Amino acid sequence: MAGVTAGRPVFLRPRTGIALGLYPSSDPTCDLELQRADPGSTVTFTPIVRLGVGSGQGAMQYVDQMPQDNLKRFYRLRSVKDGLAASAFTNSVSAKPIVIPNGPIATPPLSGGKIGVSAWFSSLANINIGSQGATGSFKKTLRFGAISFIPSALGTKWSYGIGTLVPGSSANAFNYRCQYPLPIGAIVYRLAMAFKRTLVASTCTLKLYSISTGGVATLQATLTGGAAAGNQVISTSSIMIAISAADYLIADLKMKAANAGGNDATLIYTELSYKVGNYLTSY
Repeated sequence: MAGVTAGRPVFLRPRTGIALGLYPSSDPTCDLELQRADPGSTVTFTPIVRLGVGSGQGAMQYVDQMPQDNLKRFYRLRSVKDGLAASAFTNSVSAKPIVIPNGPIATPPLSGGKIGVSAWFSSLANINIGSQGATGSFKKTLRFGAISFIPSALGTKWSYGIGTLVPGSSANAFNYRCQYPLPIGAIVYRLAMAFKRTLVASTCTLKLYSISTGGVATLQATLTGGAAAGNQVISTSSIMIAISAADYLIADLKMKAANAGGNDATLIYTELSYKVGNYLTSY
């Protein structure tokens, strides 16, 4: 007599076999006949299942359960319908048994292999042949707020606002520096600065340097902010700096206030645009 005992663990044997992705015919009245060859054979096939669901739909799956014996088996598929000749077989595929996961198994998209059956298209549909398109690099822009800049010497006077940097004295021009962290392999092609300088007596100049691992600085670009009303953005795209393991970038900002305690000049942010990686478009 059968019975149930509480508290005793139940150990389930894992399911093993070969999971197959099937791509049915577009005719919903056709069935699918799946055939399998004997282990080690590529020519002697035997029907193992006839599936009447899935035709006219997208990809479906079938799990051929068997022991995990490490033997390769070949499969092929065709469309069949009673009273009519069966279609040609697809190209054969092969696999070895594995442990089948309990959850859903992702069915891959079209494999790119040859289609071993006749294909039917509507007379109103067009067949378009794709081709490789353009290649290029991904473009990215990093923005560094004014608070990223720090004084380069003792005795420098400055003031941080909410998103701005202003000199704290009109006696001298002070220098502020910012290191730009970029990935190795990036190619910098643009430098920009957003600032405010309305008075001729103030100054706002940004210089970009590449620094070698030996500490040698090489000037790469200079942006000089002119005096004009309101906030300004200036930039240069005439640079091409490849970042390697042997160098990095530092910005040197030189500003002088037109009057003590004033907000002229004012740095708002700087930007670096760079290229990294590669892409390929196709259609």
